[in-house]
Amino acid sequence: MATITIAPTTDTSEAPRQDQNVDVEDIQSIGTPTYSGDETPPSHAVSISPRWNESKTMIWRLTATCWCAFVMGANDAAYGAIISSLESYYQKNYTVISLVFLSPFFGYVISAILSYSIHQRFGRRGIAIIGPTCHLLTFAVISVHPPFPVLVIMYILVGLGSGVQNAAWNVWIGNMANSNEVLGFFHGFYGVGATISPLVATSLISKAGWPWYSFYYLMTGAAALEIVYAASAFWTETGSKYRQESAGTTVRGGALHQTRLALTYKVTWIIAVFLFLYGGTEVAIGGWIVVFMTDVRHGSAFASGMTETGFWLGVTMGRFVLGFVSPRIGEKLAITVYILCAIALELIFWLVPEFIVSAVAVSLVGFFLGTIFPGVVVVATRLLPKNLHVAAIGFAAAFSMGGGAVFPFMIGAIAQARGNMASHHLVKEDRFPPWQSKGRRLRQWMEDFENGECKIRQSSLRLRDLEQANWTICIIPKCLPLRENLLIRRVGGLPTEWNTGDQRPLYKKVSVRSNQEDIDIPALEWYGFVGPGMLSLSWSCRPQEDFVVVNEQDEPYVSQISKAVYENSFSLETLKYVFVTRIVDEDIRNCLNYYISSDREDLVYQSYEYTEPQFDALLGTKTGKTVAYLLLGAFGQGVKRVRRIAIISEVGQDWDLRFDIEDVPQGDKFI
Repeated sequence: MATITIAPTTDTSEAPRQDQNVDVEDIQSIGTPTYSGDETPPSHAVSISPRWNESKTMIWRLTATCWCAFVMGANDAAYGAIISSLESYYQKNYTVISLVFLSPFFGYVISAILSYSIHQRFGRRGIAIIGPTCHLLTFAVISVHPPFPVLVIMYILVGLGSGVQNAAWNVWIGNMANSNEVLGFFHGFYGVGATISPLVATSLISKAGWPWYSFYYLMTGAAALEIVYAASAFWTETGSKYRQESAGTTVRGGALHQTRLALTYKVTWIIAVFLFLYGGTEVAIGGWIVVFMTDVRHGSAFASGMTETGFWLGVTMGRFVLGFVSPRIGEKLAITVYILCAIALELIFWLVPEFIVSAVAVSLVGFFLGTIFPGVVVVATRLLPKNLHVAAIGFAAAFSMGGGAVFPFMIGAIAQARGNMASHHLVKEDRFPPWQSKGRRLRQWMEDFENGECKIRQSSLRLRDLEQANWTICIIPKCLPLRENLLIRRVGGLPTEWNTGDQRPLYKKVSVRSNQEDIDIPALEWYGFVGPGMLSLSWSCRPQEDFVVVNEQDEPYVSQISKAVYENSFSLETLKYVFVTRIVDEDIRNCLNYYISSDREDLVYQSYEYTEPQFDALLGTKTGKTVAYLLLGAFGQGVKRVRRIAIISEVGQDWDLRFDIEDVPQGDKFI
């Protein structure tokens, strides 16, 4: 922004009268504007606030900052949608996984220290390059699913990139005319990104069955566009130009000196603490609402993910709409009213244990919380000297993002210490009786090696034992049928092609049948496919319990045969997925028809995490029990568990189920 000096005329006798002819030179000699350059402007200098639409360049720059806000919002809101997947993938408990919330805080602290120096040396062009570059590098690394310590370190880089941009663009827009409205739009685009992000991530993970890190392919592309868009828009905003604009207001000293000077103002600390609490509240709600709605309100993974989308949609609408209301009633009154409304709605969310009520309430909480941040920034630019805007608002913005890092981490740590949020559903009535209680018991047996109720012992049955008992066993190397091929393609990571070395299929078709002489007792049959990392059970028939002699060699259970079939070709430790195709068992079909897929005739793919009631219901069916017994018989208690159950159903076909297997995370308790 240029500083213009209006030079007053000292000799009024030279001024032309109305009846005199005035030429161009006479006009230029009266009140000639002189640009101060590096000179200190006098006390009567007039500071003109730029308008966002005064030129095409200004519009271009504003839209670039909005895209930066979109990317920041998309990143911040993605945590809630992927946190369950992170827990499963890295096999960490809530406390450890919550480090992804905490680590950006260190990046925000660094940004608060460096922001002023970047402005002085590189100008806004430096911000437009450094911030998006941090995002691009981080998202690219996360998309290759690095080890967990690397993931935590990369989130520090995210904090640095978001921190420098948040401070710079808030100060730049906060000094514009109509800053309340324009800041509302800037923060509104943060909300747009935060709204779309969990929707996309939830759809990719829960509906399409993609791995969690596939979401960061999209984020990498968004960050690449961010760096091109922002750098080109602010390319002429160099460090020398910024120093020229700040001439007369810049004090001597480096970044630390500027920050220390800003901290001598009480208003800096007030807004910093306020925004710390605000940022912590906002991100904590957005980060943990999916887990809460799943575990405590018993929603499905997709419905709970949509609740997070509703919250961020409320934040977005609040920033777009209430940004025009606040300046008309005054920021102080407006922020007070918004906070009181948010508190009342949060009480409704807490005290009314209904999924729909909670979803609506949390969306309205977001609506009233949304515009508080831009309102505080506007107030800060009015109360602080201009030369301290970058340092003070950068410090406060870092505090805000620090709250957004610390609060979710604290929630995760407290939840882990108290047995986490899912413990609440144990005292509530089951939604899917009688299967849910059975599945919960099986889950407890798999996860808790100290549980004495489990009577399933490790099986020593091998296929050669059945051969010695005159069973008919047929193993044929064969390519998977189309149906099974489509199922493993949804997973990714399992081979679907022929072995190029010996030109023989990687998979084997296996059939096992007992030679039953008594026609009154049906023979036991097992038919399916086996391959590296997967076991597919296509058909099984076992005599009724009344006919069973509990002896592995005489009449083994289906789970014991399944274990023996896989172990005959591969190490048990490599088993990652169990497929049960063409579901015909009446027990699980009743569960699917009456509860899980009611009013979902178009169901194609739906997955349930191990903390969801639908998961327990499916695990409590006879088919789920077979898979649980397979793991208990193969590994014993506290070693392996079912992490996720997916339902796959194409139009006109029977249901297929996929059971995802993982190691029981160390330190996890049954929930």
